[in-house]
Amino acid sequence: MRQPDIRAYRDATPFVPFSVRMVDQREYRVPHRDFFIISPSGHYALIHHPDDSQTSINLLFDTEIKADVPFVVKQQSATPEF
Repeated sequence: MRQPDIRAYRDATPFVPFSVRMVDQREYRVPHRDFFIISPSGHYALIHHPDDSQTSINLLFDTEIKADVPFVVKQQSATPEF
């Protein structure tokens, strides 16, 4: 998964809950954007769970992002539009 793509899911307006499925088939649900934090480097994310636990994941190993409803990731243009 490209790091800008996962940011698009987190930053979607309106937010659409999604799940991150890892290579080993573990799946983590993200019910709200506040539950998902990406490190400044973009290599790691922290997923908070409703029971106040958390999971750290390496974004280089995720295999699939699955939204609860159909969602299209819009590619950002290389040049900003003014």
